[in-house]
Amino acid sequence: NQWIEYLIEELYNKELRPTRFQIDNKGLIDKINNFGSNSKTKHLDIKAKWLRDLKNNNEICVKLISSEEMVAEALTKPLNQDSLKRLREKRFLVTVLFSSRGGGC
Repeated sequence: NQWIEYLIEELYNKELRPTRFQIDNKGLIDKINNFGSNSKTKHLDIKAKWLRDLKNNNEICVKLISSEEMVAEALTKPLNQDSLKRLREKRFLVTVLFSSRGGGC
């Protein structure tokens, strides 16, 4: 991943840092922003410390969004028509219509 990042930065003269993450897990954001340890979260300590270091070094930027805004939800859970329409508008998902006369797309 690091080499791809360097290549894109070199080709397009555009810095990609910080990497932006949009997540719907408030607990994880709290853990990254205000690292604290207790008996229930000891197994998360190493990963949370690593993420906090990345954040403190301005390598990642973490933003809390609602679950309804998560585009990944469309790939992991069944959606109703309204949710799909909202995601389509938000993330430029388009419906491809084929011509009845042939000729493909």
